[in-house]
Amino acid sequence: MLETLRGLGFRVTPASEHEVLFGPLDFDFLYAIHSHAIFDGHELLAPAIAAYRGVPCLGASASSRAVSEDKVLAKQLAASLGLDVAKHRIMQPGEVSNDKFSLPGSWIVKPRGGIASDAIVKVENEADWRDALATISDPRHGGREFIAEEFVPGLNLTVPIVEGFPPGSLAVFEERGRPGDNVLTNEAKRGLNSSYKSAPYDGPGAEEVSQATARMVAEMSPFD
Repeated sequence: MLETLRGLGFRVTPASEHEVLFGPLDFDFLYAIHSHAIFDGHELLAPAIAAYRGVPCLGASASSRAVSEDKVLAKQLAASLGLDVAKHRIMQPGEVSNDKFSLPGSWIVKPRGGIASDAIVKVENEADWRDALATISDPRHGGREFIAEEFVPGLNLTVPIVEGFPPGSLAVFEERGRPGDNVLTNEAKRGLNSSYKSAPYDGPGAEEVSQATARMVAEMSPFD
């Protein structure tokens, strides 16, 4: 992407630290890509600083990201519009510290915030719960809040949206996860294994997910 933009004649300066946004404003436009910072809410930081300093920033605003990156808030918004969402439970500190804790059924335990698909654990039995609780308690996660979400087998469908274009202008994509349960992982998204694949999709469910996305867009717009 960097070389393509430069090839088009744009003067592009890459940076990996947010500190540059507090320095001299020798740039007139910011394009923030997803990073793998270790703290919760890092996806909100670049657009928030850009708004504070008055620099145009391509992508969702900090307020829009605050909703979309928080799985609980996003679920509440969807449910308020009458959309079906998977059951979830916020993992409380007392539950995490109780090595006997478990829930019946199949669950995905994952961080409440962010889109990196990191620290994900598929849970189906008591032994899996031990692994999940150990993951949550790992000091590397710095006290991040986790949720347990009911595992619903099916497709992972993504609907690209650009502010100003009608919903449905861009193709629905199917994201294929690891074999067996189709769960999307951080390693796969980063290209560290070959399980992840993404391709346009127009099969069963595509129209329904497009309509659901249109309702969410109407509620959250303007988001760029």
